[in-house]
Amino acid sequence: GYALQWHEGYETRISVYKTDVDELISFAGVDNQAININKADIKGVEAELAASSGQWQWRIQGAWSKAVDADTDMPLLRRPELTGLLSLGYLFDNQLNVTGEFTAYSDRPDLGTDLPGYGRLDLIASWPVSESWRIEGRFENVLNREYELIDGYNTPGRSFFLRINYLSN
Repeated sequence: GYALQWHEGYETRISVYKTDVDELISFAGVDNQAININKADIKGVEAELAASSGQWQWRIQGAWSKAVDADTDMPLLRRPELTGLLSLGYLFDNQLNVTGEFTAYSDRPDLGTDLPGYGRLDLIASWPVSESWRIEGRFENVLNREYELIDGYNTPGRSFFLRINYLSN
């Protein structure tokens, strides 16, 4: 990929990739049996624009990918073609950083069906207690959006995670 800083506080990244995978394990059939895909082709483009101004930071990311069985040209399961992220954060004077992130995923194939696209809002806060310790909180799926990553399997609703990090010098 390439990164370009074209103005103070702005950064752009673009990545283009193509991956050939031999012997990819996937799933098929009523019982979700493990199967072997002889060759898979995965290609895509990712782009990001990020900026900061004073205590505000924002980031926009988007990606397109095509993942297929190279022998049949059928799409690989559970891989969205389009994804996107919009992030907006604020750094307070006491170094508390609060960020809201909205992620979106397009529909994707699953066994015998297509899973619909969805969007999710997360809130993240981090605060350095000292030079070595940081407290982080993550409130995921704030709007309690119902979606499935795998057809027929529940996905967590609202979730809260608290993490304490120790950074060794």
